Amino acid sequence: MTINVEAYYKDMTEMPWGKLFYQLLFEQIDKNIPSGAKVLDFGSGLGFTAKHLAKNHEVIAYEPNSQMISYSVNEGNFRQLTGDLDGFIDVMKEEKQKFDFIVIHNVLEYVSDKKGILSLLVNLLNTGGKISIVKHNPKGAILSQAVLQDNPKEALNLLNGEEKKSENFGTINEYENHFLEDILGGAGLKQNSLYGLRIFYGLSSNTEVKFTDEWYDNMLELERKTYENSDFVNIAFFHHLIFKA
Repeated sequence: MTINVEAYYKDMTEMPWGKLFYQLLFEQIDKNIPSGAKVLDFGSGLGFTAKHLAKNHEVIAYEPNSQMISYSVNEGNFRQLTGDLDGFIDVMKEEKQKFDFIVIHNVLEYVSDKKGILSLLVNLLNTGGKISIVKHNPKGAILSQAVLQDNPKEALNLLNGEEKKSENFGTINEYENHFLEDILGGAGLKQNSLYGLRIFYGLSSNTEVKFTDEWYDNMLELERKTYENSDFVNIAFFHHLIFKA
């Protein structure tokens, strides 16, 4: 997987769409996480989510990519693990770790053994614990190509099942929500919540207006009012699913 970490960091820290993504995501998480939870952020990337959760929870973050670690926003308020997956598994076994809340956001699209990763995380979950999964929504990608990118040809390609690519992360191996429902449901978990992320704010190519406070405040409210409405969730660029053991 080819990663443009510098560009991704800039998107998430300087651009209004990056700030909106995390502000909305954190609101959704905070609605679902118990107080004083023990948290695992699996595939923690730059550490934004881990840093937010560490304000009120005990957080262990795992990120295997050294480039991501070099840009991490960790200020020492959460424990950062890195290295290969086998090493991570060894640490979990040696320390007999269990978690109340597990985060895996935009990770499964880039791993070959999705089922294996999900099984690993389920085994690390306490009884009654929750897993938060953020994933690309194939319908949202088609809409984005047709509207934001003005590229109906690529929208048709995606509609016909061709691979999707990210500017910062390369090929995205998308999957449908029912894959999660089948795997996690088979392990005894139930879907608690389904949210949309980036329903509207990524559809316009008018970048200039997005740097105004008026646009940001109204777009934030619009996303908030629609991210649990199934009609709008269906077309969101990302889906955020919460499963409970």
